[in-house]
Amino acid sequence: MRITVNFDKDWRFHYGDVITNMVKSHTNAYYASKTGYQFNPAARDFDDVEWQPVSLPHDYLVSTPHAPENDLTHGYHAQENAWYRKVFLLPQEWEGKQILLSFEGISVNSVIYINGSVMARHHSGYIGTTIDVTDRVGFGDRPNTLAVYVDGRSMSGWWYEGAGIYRHVRLIVKDTLHIQHDGVFVCPRHTAGDDFVTELTVSLENTAYTARCGRLAVRLFDGETVVGEGALDVSLAGNESTDCALSIATTAVHRWDIDDPHLYRAEITLLDEEGTPIDGESITYGYRTVEADPDRGVILNGRPVKMKGVCNHQDHAGVGVAVPDAIQEYRVRALKEMGANAYRCSHNPPAPEILDACDRYGLVVMDEHRLFEVSREELSYLEDLIRRDRNHPSVIFWSLFNEEPIQNTPEGAAIFRRQRATVERMDRSRIILGAMNGTAEGAGQYMDMIGINYGLPVTDAAREKYPHAAFIGSESCSTLATRGGLVTSPRGKIKNSASTAEGYENDPQIMSDYDEEFPSWGCSVRTCWRFTRERPWHGGMFIWTGFDYRGEPTPFAYPSVSSQFGLMDTCGFPKNAYYYTKACYTQDGEPMLHIAPHWNFASGDTVRVVTITNCEEVELFLNGTSLGRRTNDVTEQNEWQVPFEAGRLSAVGYRAGRPVVEAERRTAGPAVAIRLTPDRAALMGDGQDATTVAVTLVDSEGTVLPTATEHVRFSLSAGRILGTGNGDPNSHENDALPERDLFAGHAAVLIEAPATENGTEITLTASAEGLPDAHLTFSVAPFAKGIIVPICTARYLLAFTAAEPTEACPDYTREISDNDMNSLIPISLGAVGDTFTEGWRFYRAQIPATHTSRGGDMNVLLELHPLAEVFAVAVNGREVYRAERVYLPQSVYFTVPQGTPLDIRFLVKSWDHKPSGLGKSVRFSVS
Repeated sequence: MRITVNFDKDWRFHYGDVITNMVKSHTNAYYASKTGYQFNPAARDFDDVEWQPVSLPHDYLVSTPHAPENDLTHGYHAQENAWYRKVFLLPQEWEGKQILLSFEGISVNSVIYINGSVMARHHSGYIGTTIDVTDRVGFGDRPNTLAVYVDGRSMSGWWYEGAGIYRHVRLIVKDTLHIQHDGVFVCPRHTAGDDFVTELTVSLENTAYTARCGRLAVRLFDGETVVGEGALDVSLAGNESTDCALSIATTAVHRWDIDDPHLYRAEITLLDEEGTPIDGESITYGYRTVEADPDRGVILNGRPVKMKGVCNHQDHAGVGVAVPDAIQEYRVRALKEMGANAYRCSHNPPAPEILDACDRYGLVVMDEHRLFEVSREELSYLEDLIRRDRNHPSVIFWSLFNEEPIQNTPEGAAIFRRQRATVERMDRSRIILGAMNGTAEGAGQYMDMIGINYGLPVTDAAREKYPHAAFIGSESCSTLATRGGLVTSPRGKIKNSASTAEGYENDPQIMSDYDEEFPSWGCSVRTCWRFTRERPWHGGMFIWTGFDYRGEPTPFAYPSVSSQFGLMDTCGFPKNAYYYTKACYTQDGEPMLHIAPHWNFASGDTVRVVTITNCEEVELFLNGTSLGRRTNDVTEQNEWQVPFEAGRLSAVGYRAGRPVVEAERRTAGPAVAIRLTPDRAALMGDGQDATTVAVTLVDSEGTVLPTATEHVRFSLSAGRILGTGNGDPNSHENDALPERDLFAGHAAVLIEAPATENGTEITLTASAEGLPDAHLTFSVAPFAKGIIVPICTARYLLAFTAAEPTEACPDYTREISDNDMNSLIPISLGAVGDTFTEGWRFYRAQIPATHTSRGGDMNVLLELHPLAEVFAVAVNGREVYRAERVYLPQSVYFTVPQGTPLDIRFLVKSWDHKPSGLGKSVRFSVS
């Protein structure tokens, strides 16, 4: 059966380009054009001993310093290139199988090498690539070198994209007859009532060179109950692929919906001629119907559903774009709790784990392609997106572009039609659209539903002009707020400008947190919701954005380094905009009530207080005294000017005249303790499970200090601290360090559990000056390791040439001409041609200069297993070792100046007609 190995651990990382100083000789030019030869860190004999050990996912840009000369859109981080390497061994029993390497995401452009060969040049930072390396890997004790070069200076978007291998990597082992990667499509087709036909397409592949036969079996599960099954016989010629189709009647299904996200499971098994399972996949899917209606908007399962959506980029505090799976779920859950029912992936394909979470929580997804192009390469990325995500019931929109300058032109229409045709060839079960800004012309005329960004008047005009088209607000609001901001600072009042205003050099660069600030193209959440709810034909809205993100610090420039568009900050702490949105999105739902701002002010202050609720009426109290009861609308809300009085500010929400919900704010006293509040206190011991921990200070009554700014330091007894954040859009603290200032009373620390097969407990400790340390203990459940591919930490000589055997002892130290490519022949140790039985023979290995931080001479150790009557070693024309009757392991030491390229020769005299030579490996180390 298929074997899938997590390949995230045990990488080595180098920040920046590596200067190799390849000598421009005929020999090097010759070998540089040959299979498996590189003169860069992809070389199999490259010395990476001084590189940094890292685990994936990994975003190295997040910990680079900020500087005003760096790119604004990337949060003023210094962009740079980098290298990753991993050397590993594959079990001998996997030889003859198909070996795949699957990268979920590398930002931004990359080159992937295996054993010195370029296997892929990938130019998408958002859709992964899966590479068949079967023919370029070795097995047993033969090490394999995987190297990835990241072009971190390239850009695909105008926001923070991070840099590095920031999503998961997996190694996949399959039988030669197998299901293709992402080769299963489960596409339910509605027939009547709650009856469907479950149509499956399974793409099979035979990578052997001889014909293979087998049987494909499918079973459909609702929980553990089988609700349908089917099978068919298959036969594939050598090196052939084919698509197999099955249709299974499925009656009385439990539909997937936003409030009841019920999921099914398809188990696909491929058996060989003897009936033995040789491959299989488990696919989670759901039954639902969706269409776009010009008069009723989005029709989900037969009823109109307003899209109460949010747009999101993919970075998070502390980790950049290398977001752990559990934090992805945390983010989706926070949006669902806010009342959102839709998630737009802006402006790129998301991590698969986001879609998994949306499937489980019931958020429909607008899945978006990155580039609006029709090159062969770009269409292949679009195909990969559709193939990867088409089984997710949450995905109901394919969005093909966002705000393209040529969207309204004939060229834009042509590009959209070509991309649309690519999608339809693979999946016609979803709404196909794009996100327009300005008008609905050009590409908009070929959409199932026209997405319009921001333009509320534009939308009304387009509806009037095209009454038979369906419309949706694909990007809405762009409200600006700083968590805890009471008033907008002077620079923030300069709308739609990132320029520096004269006279405001000490401006704090914060925005009001009252849903009242927005750029010239935007509007408040409440205005947008009013527009949407009043128009039955309007499909809904997607607020920009659910979370703050690095870059685009509108309306500011440096020293602001992150956006302020989010309903939540970069850590996930809610702003008041979160509650304004929740009131709108849960207008007819469970009662909610929030009071803004905090209640820590000075005597004599008059405070602008806002009650935010979805109730019909609200009443405000100060220390038990009513300040009035007022009617309420979610798109208006009530404001109060309240003279500050320490104590308790509270409110009551009413429906049908009855109190249904309460909220309060209390004045906090001096801090006496640090409070640590985890998102989850129980973790899985797989070495990757993570959680975020909220950090606040509290007084003796347990009230949070809302304006605290203390510096807090963290340590973890086991596992690792992934990063920290505080949601401050102007903070230049290093996210990778285990310490943080509180901002507006809050900070967050992200921790990762250790790998454990037996279970354990770990303790997070937080320290701040003048306060007792706080401790938080997590239980870590046991987790079986599964199959592990061993890492090879040794360095081996792998590229050899050898002279033909001679009767007389050759001059093995002789100079070999730079243009002599043929007097020695390439060999591979342990393979045919590397041993001989008569006479003398010499072998040659060449090692480029090793450049490290070490100075002076370098001591070199060779460890090998030759069989020879006479054995000698020469380095750069000088013999350094000689022995007779060699059959045990040998260690050869020599010293050369640092940075010296090595020409190593091995002289062997055959011994008693036995297969003589160097043995299976030559280990090489430098100290």
